[in-house]
Amino acid sequence: MTQLEVVSMTNGDMSVEGTEDLNALLDQALRMQGGAAEPQLLQAASRILEHCAYELARSEMGGQVSRIILISDELDRMAKAQGRLTAGRGG
Repeated sequence: MTQLEVVSMTNGDMSVEGTEDLNALLDQALRMQGGAAEPQLLQAASRILEHCAYELARSEMGGQVSRIILISDELDRMAKAQGRLTAGRGG
C-alpha cells in the first residue's frame, strides 16, 4: 500500500503549493488501492476542502464557506469510521 504523501504541513494541516504539486498529489491518490486507502483518501479530501474553505473565506467569494466546512467535517467523520472498519478487518 502506498501512503498518501503531503507536500507540506502547516499547523498539522495539508498544504499543496502550485499546480505541479497538486497534480502529483492527485496522481498519487489515484494510484492508491485497497481498503486501507479509503480512510486516507477521505482524510485527504477533507483537508483539501478545509483549505478551500479557508481560502474562500479570505476572498470575496466566501458564501459557501460554511457548507464546505460541513462537508469537510463529514468526510473526516467518514474517514475515522472507515479507519475503524479497516482496523477491525486487520488492515
